[in-house]
Formats: sequence, structure tokens, C-alpha cells
Amino acid sequence: MGGDLERLIVVGGSAGAVPVLQRVIETLPGDFPAAVLAVIHLSPTEPSGLAAALARITGRDVRFARNGQTLAPGTILLAPPNFHLLVKDGAVALSRGPKENLARPAIDPLFRTAAVSWGARTIGVVLSGRLDDGTAGLRAIKRAGGLAVVQDPAEAEAADMPQSALGFCDVDHVTESTQMASLLDRLVKQPPPRANQPPPGQVLESAMESGLSSMEGEDRIGERSVLTCPECGGTLWRIPDGDMLRYRCHTGHALTADSMSEAYGSAVEKALWSAVRTHRERVGLARDMVAKALMRGHRQSAELWQRRAEECDREADVILSLLLSGEVEKLD
Repeated sequence: MGGDLERLIVVGGSAGAVPVLQRVIETLPGDFPAAVLAVIHLSPTEPSGLAAALARITGRDVRFARNGQTLAPGTILLAPPNFHLLVKDGAVALSRGPKENLARPAIDPLFRTAAVSWGARTIGVVLSGRLDDGTAGLRAIKRAGGLAVVQDPAEAEAADMPQSALGFCDVDHVTESTQMASLLDRLVKQPPPRANQPPPGQVLESAMESGLSSMEGEDRIGERSVLTCPECGGTLWRIPDGDMLRYRCHTGHALTADSMSEAYGSAVEKALWSAVRTHRERVGLARDMVAKALMRGHRQSAELWQRRAEECDREADVILSLLLSGEVEKLD
């Protein structure tokens, strides 16, 4: 473990979470005895000034985590863009492993590995965000004897993640953002549990650390489904997790049912835009053929190509109308 460090707080959030995290950091006491690790969904391709901005605004030492960095009381580290943030005993590890729930960094890998390494000494916190990243990880923390804290969905900018956590986890505390720092301060000062029992399914954590998986490994923890991974097209394994539905492919991509639905919906929209493009190109080809047929005096052929052009144009307009109306979002 991390020397004198007795408690580890892991935080996850997405849309609307940054102001909440800022408020928590700036109101934590200066002698806060725990380390704080946070995953906020960031763009994988754009540089981020989040850590520097939080440090400047809060006056605290907030940094992006470095691989192998040790944990100590008062440490506040964020997952850097395009890296999963993991916990290995008293230090952190960065991984470019497969995306989870369509994200890298993702919240579940941090929560799960914290549960394995820190067990009942872990406090998991789910903040505002869309979909349900963090729910499965929070369940792992609870199975290990840790505590679960969730932002009140009523005040969250995006209530999906808090509501999912409340729906699938035995949450210990639901709190408003203004009260979260004082709650965490009280919790970390309570005597930590003696037990540190990792949750089942550690094969998931080892796969996440290496960034690799295998068909044999997935066969040990789940059953093959007829669905395919929206990230890579590989076979998906259905991972049993009580009343929560989760999937994982043998390259390591992991998704919940909500993430799967989101990914499939995006695929539908992408396919429809591709159909619009293809139809417009067919219209262009047909009109070229009309002109060529007329030049040769083949009026009947020109009329046939003209009908094809008009038919493709109408079909393209129908699909485009569907896309622009927002009706596609209802298909998933």
C-alpha cells in the first residue's frame, strides 16, 4: 500500500462533472489524509488543460498522473487524455488498453483496479455524466467492502451516470456537490476496515493492465453472444454481473448495454449518411449517362437514366429528412 495512506478515493464523471470536481477539490481540508484519483471523459485527440486549470482555480496541486507515480495523502491525480488510469497497490499505472464504454480514459478500469488493490479501503464517487460508465466499477468496489458515493441526480447536469449507479449499486451516500467534500472528509477519518478482499473476476483487471485479452480468457468469465463489438467487429462475450448486462470482446473492448445501444445508434446514423452520399453519387452518374445518351440520340436510354436519377434523388431526400428531423435517435 502507499505508506501512511489508509484510504483511496476514486472519482468518475463526464458531462457536467468538472465544476463538481472543482468544488470538491477546493473545499477539501488542507490536511486531507486520502489520495484522490479522478477520471473525467476527455477527448482522446485534443490536448487538455484540465489539470492546470483545476490547480489554478483551486490552489491545490492537481496534476495528470504519471505511470508508476506513488500515492500519498493529499495526492490529487487525473487520468490524462487517451490513457486509462489504473491502480496497482500503492502506485498508479497508465494504460493505452482497449476502450471501455466507448471511452479512454474510462471510469470502470480505475474503479475495478482500485477495488482489487485497495478493497474495503476504497471510496468510489460517481458524478454527473451521460450513459453508465462507472456503475460496474462501483459494484466492484462495493463487493470488495468499499463505500459508494453518488452525486444527487436531481442537481447533476447529466443525470444518467448517477441514476445508473443508484439503480444497480447499493449506494451508501447520495449527496449534493456542495456537501461532497465534507462527506468525504468524514468518511476518510473513520477507522478503515481491516479486510481487503478483492472482488471476483480479476482476469478482467489483468487483461486491462496489459491491454490484451484472449478468447480463452473470455470463455472463463462469460459466454459468447451473437452480437459483435461496435469498436472492432469481433465476437462479444456476455459477462454475468448480477442484474447488470455487460459485454466484452477478446481484444478487450468492454461495454454495458447502454454503451452498446449508443454505439449501435451511432452506427445507424453513420450508415444513413453513407446512404445519402451513395444516392447523390448515383444521381450524378445517372445525369452523366443522360447527357451521353442524348448526345448519341438515344432518347429512350436517356429517359431511363433520367428516371433512375429522379428515383435516387427522392430516396436521398427521404433519408436526409429522417436524419435532419432527429428521428434517427429514436431508432436505437
